Amino acid sequence: MGGRLCYAVYPGDAAPALMTLDAKVKLATPSGLKELTIEQLVPGDMMVDGRIQSHVVRFNEIMTEIVVPPPRAGFKASFEKLRPRGVWDFAMASASLGLQLRDKTIEDARVVFGGIAGRPWRERSVEEFLKGKTLTTELAVQAPSNALGNAAPLKYNATKIDMAKGLLASGLTKLASV
Repeated sequence: MGGRLCYAVYPGDAAPALMTLDAKVKLATPSGLKELTIEQLVPGDMMVDGRIQSHVVRFNEIMTEIVVPPPRAGFKASFEKLRPRGVWDFAMASASLGLQLRDKTIEDARVVFGGIAGRPWRERSVEEFLKGKTLTTELAVQAPSNALGNAAPLKYNATKIDMAKGLLASGLTKLASV
């Protein structure tokens, strides 16, 4: 392939939210049904059937179903999106949060950023930081310092890191106050 590749962030809102909810997709393939997690479905830019694409669906496959498991008691979720115009616009950054709580203690956490990398970015370091802690507005202030520590922004998009951290704080603050 000649020339230079254009690198773009993953533009969708659905994949980060579905990752937070532990959703799976079913694909009809020539060899039968195949079930994938959203992380497996959208791993980032890769060569599939001679084309660069952000998903693994081949030319002879079709998505037939999205399976979202029912939330357990104590589950809270938030989706925050920063965009220059209305809801129809691509995210400059987004944060999808899912917390499994017992009272106010976080037993499990999912944190997925959108609009900042070539794929939805699951931030496991923040998930580990949150586990076992009490959900408070103070925690919402502390958590972003654990996010995106190894991020390597491109020349003109370093501000996306701060945007994502702000959205993380905003989402946690909202969840702490409900």
